[in-house]
Amino acid sequence: MDSNNLFILLVLYISEFSGGQPIVFRPDYTYIAQQQSFYKVHLSRMSWFEAKRMCVLEDASLFYPQNEEEAKDVLSFITHTAPTIPSIYLSLNDLDTKGMYQTIDGKPISDVYHKWSPGEPNNNNGEEDCVVLILENGLFNDGNCNTTEYFVCKKPLDSRSNMSNSVGQEIIFRPDYTYIAQQQSFYKVHLPEMTWFEAKRICALEDASLFYPQNEEEAKDVLLFIKDTDPMISSIYLSLNDLDKKGVFKTIDGKPISDVYNKWGPGEPNNLGDEDCAVLHQNGELNDLNCNIKQRFVCKKPLDSGCNMSNSPGQEIVFRPDYTYIAQQQSFYKVHLSEMSWFEAKRMCALEEASLFYPENEKEAKDVLSFIQNTTQTIPSIYLSLNDLEIKGVYQTIDGKPISDVYNKWSPGEPNNNKGEEDCVVLILENGLFNDGNCNTTEYFVCKKLLYSVRRNSRCNMPNSGGQEIVFRPDYTYIAQQQSFYKVHLPEMTWFEAKRICALEDASLFYPQNEEEAKDVLLFIKNTKLPIHSIYLSLNDLDIEGVFKTIDGKPISDVYNKWGPGEPNNNKGEEDCVVLFENGQFNDVNCNNMKHFVCKKPLEAVTWNSRCNMSNSGYIFSEETGNCYKLHTKPLNWIDAYATCLLERTTLAVIDSPSERDFLANLAIRAATHLISETYQKGIFHLGFHNRHNTGWTTVR
Repeated sequence: MDSNNLFILLVLYISEFSGGQPIVFRPDYTYIAQQQSFYKVHLSRMSWFEAKRMCVLEDASLFYPQNEEEAKDVLSFITHTAPTIPSIYLSLNDLDTKGMYQTIDGKPISDVYHKWSPGEPNNNNGEEDCVVLILENGLFNDGNCNTTEYFVCKKPLDSRSNMSNSVGQEIIFRPDYTYIAQQQSFYKVHLPEMTWFEAKRICALEDASLFYPQNEEEAKDVLLFIKDTDPMISSIYLSLNDLDKKGVFKTIDGKPISDVYNKWGPGEPNNLGDEDCAVLHQNGELNDLNCNIKQRFVCKKPLDSGCNMSNSPGQEIVFRPDYTYIAQQQSFYKVHLSEMSWFEAKRMCALEEASLFYPENEKEAKDVLSFIQNTTQTIPSIYLSLNDLEIKGVYQTIDGKPISDVYNKWSPGEPNNNKGEEDCVVLILENGLFNDGNCNTTEYFVCKKLLYSVRRNSRCNMPNSGGQEIVFRPDYTYIAQQQSFYKVHLPEMTWFEAKRICALEDASLFYPQNEEEAKDVLLFIKNTKLPIHSIYLSLNDLDIEGVFKTIDGKPISDVYNKWGPGEPNNNKGEEDCVVLFENGQFNDVNCNNMKHFVCKKPLEAVTWNSRCNMSNSGYIFSEETGNCYKLHTKPLNWIDAYATCLLERTTLAVIDSPSERDFLANLAIRAATHLISETYQKGIFHLGFHNRHNTGWTTVR
């Protein structure tokens, strides 16, 4: 049925809704049903290597067409999205072996769609190793990988994995992870090769950890999983390393190698060429390797790591298994035994959804010093969050507190800013005193996570902290001073696209109410360490030239406004939208320019639907079925209805029982159809059944 219809969305029983329903991949990706995949056209030119990395950052991969049908579909998609683009990079390259083209995931070019232009590939000047697709004719050309081109990222729908628990409800960690029942854990093979440090970081970013086999059975299961994923993978990095103490291998979470699977190859480990990290070969043997050599890797998330925290008295309280809870401080702490610069330490804590430690008071200083001494006796000092990087001599914490508001006991003669280069603070463990040091010097450090800031446990469908948590969406960050949630969008978009994406996320394009909020959000952006120098604001003069106002109608005079010199100047008569620079100043720009942006959701605007355990108050709980439903009264075709459900992290309704059928029928009958002005077929509603592939009727589940 191709006509536009009303449709109903279903949230399955709470535990399934929280972790297992089909979800939209990313709101800036478009789903092409025929290809069962999501695609995004990047309108910023990049080198092939940058394009490949950008797709990986978006949890996708650089596109290549599997067959002629996909090539045609994606060419049509690009033409409708950006008709002026002449060509795009493809995943295909011959970087490994000259003349032997393959995809990033190792498929030879003969196994995928390939139509070369006449005389191509010609390897002009011996420097053409990457493939571009000419959009005008659909033919290939080889080009220099450092030339900048547009590109498309792709995420297949079937890259998500499902399994069922004993009551038939789906259990999932992340859609790109696969559950291996024998091991009660989720695994993901990362095909892009990375250094050991990068691999460890990527797993942490995915709330997982770099894999190591607990025993021989797990080693065999994961090797089989890797083989099924890509038989060309010869080895992967393991968590095991001897970075702390040469020759003493242990896992990232501190287990000695003797307690886990360890089957070294003949003559290994031999530490040939500074080899401190372990790899696992297809034959099940271990080898030590230089940690900076790039390898593929596997991330792992144990099933029981999602539900190891409870509100019930006497049960364990956990943030991450490698963090320790100190009850007196109502916080979690982790001692990092790898020395890093202050900037790296700050970033590592952020990657673990924590922050670089500073003591709020003398009691916390003593508690953490005791915790460190019980963890290790060899650390002489640690970095603290305190620094004077912004204003020399004015020390503050990462979250903006002046040093006078927190614990501070300087060593005699400190801070002395030796050689004018000491801007970061270290804590001497022997006496509990402070010293200023060069931020690029490597030190040990401690990360801290406040109990009340621990996010919602989606696997257990409950707040981790017994109801203290404040949440809107897991990809938004709460800034307490502003009583609002914020999200930085890294992909650049036009002002109109940015506005639309924020609305899709039930938020709005950001503008600062006052100077304090401007500073807080600029600091938030800075702390993400993303390469962002300006962002779109909600402010615009699209209605009346020269009369700037916010999306919600406030005149610019009522909100923060600090124009740069000579701005706004409406250059060429085409600048109607406002950007905010790092220095806090405004500039007017063309609304079609591509910019980063921030979405905002005030806390007071968040309505928590406790019956459905979600922030969308438009859902209704049914006592008869135990499910939650929402009737959408904007007529859409089935594909758009399906996509809208995904955006709300739900799915089109599937009728499982007569009681559910009756409930949905009554919900539809009560719909306020007089509010609908668009054409639709009355009395007909989309459900989650389809036969789109002509292979028989199935459900969206």
